[in-house]
Amino acid sequence: MMAALLLRTGFALMMMLALLCPSRAAHAVGTAAGTTITNIATVNYSVAGTPATTNSPAVTFRVDELISVRVTAPATPTNVNTPDTNKVLVFTVTNVGNGPESFTLTPNLNPAVPDQFNPAPGSAGQLFLDVNGNGQLDSGTDTPVAGPVTINADQSIRVLFVSNIPPAGLANGDQGIVTLTAASTTAGAMVAGVGAPPGTILPNGGTPAVGVPGIDAVVGAGSGGAADSGADDAANGTYLVGTVAVTIAKAIIAVTSPLGVTTTGCNVAVPPAACTTFVPGTVVQYQLTVTIAGAGTALGVLVTDDTPANTTYVLGSVRFNAAPRTDVADGDNANCTGCGNAVGTLTVNVGDVPVVVGTPVTHLIDYKVSIN
Repeated sequence: MMAALLLRTGFALMMMLALLCPSRAAHAVGTAAGTTITNIATVNYSVAGTPATTNSPAVTFRVDELISVRVTAPATPTNVNTPDTNKVLVFTVTNVGNGPESFTLTPNLNPAVPDQFNPAPGSAGQLFLDVNGNGQLDSGTDTPVAGPVTINADQSIRVLFVSNIPPAGLANGDQGIVTLTAASTTAGAMVAGVGAPPGTILPNGGTPAVGVPGIDAVVGAGSGGAADSGADDAANGTYLVGTVAVTIAKAIIAVTSPLGVTTTGCNVAVPPAACTTFVPGTVVQYQLTVTIAGAGTALGVLVTDDTPANTTYVLGSVRFNAAPRTDVADGDNANCTGCGNAVGTLTVNVGDVPVVVGTPVTHLIDYKVSIN
């Protein structure tokens, strides 16, 4: 019993030394929690010319669970106008420990950092898991965060922070800064709302999925270095008022059957019954809606769209704001040179687009493909 206790204590100390020197990269720390490591020493010898072998007793221990989380802020601000609703900031939360861990995710709309306004909770909700990974809030697809979230070792999740922008009193360039915090739910990992010091051992605190009792959890170091707790982490995201924002949407606006019957009023996300017959030979008309909003000039707006797999681009079908364009690279602003059977890219050069607050500019691009 004493030898086993010394072995576990020694391993815990080794884990503490390792976590006090965290890697710069956000990767799981070493061997998975719950892994059994066994070692046997062997001695070979001979007696009176006869070979013999003796093995030591097996020395076995299980790897403890390391708790460490990282929250990464959006790389750029989200451009907004007033009033806007359900504007999204995309945060990334990564479990850099070595076992599955449960974390609470907490939004803060008014952190103690200098800014010009406080966003309000989004009308659709405050936090969502970005299920399809597109960085947009998709009703019925993305999951509201209603409690702790379990993240596997070395796994990242994308969290949509959703806010409404105040309707008045803001000027171009004003910033609203928000904070997302992730905190471990393991008992003892958080003390009075603050992460326990790195190296804190939580007896039998390992996630049940990797074996409890018997596996301790150890609080790792955070992104701030050896003195920063890995049990929690936070990052700031920014909403920026009045700058230029460019968005693009894509929809199916018409479908023509092989018999020449055309149906309009389709929607790419949820096609109505009249537009759900897509058989070989059907011609599908896509429409891209490019919207520029805010204050200033969007420079060099360039739209590209690849010919979808299993379709063929319909030659001469591209239009820009309802005006026909040619497929070749010539004097107009569109081309689909080399487009054919599932190859080629449609390119439309919208150019520099000036815009003022409250008066967004919209451009429509449509083209056709035939199902192979």
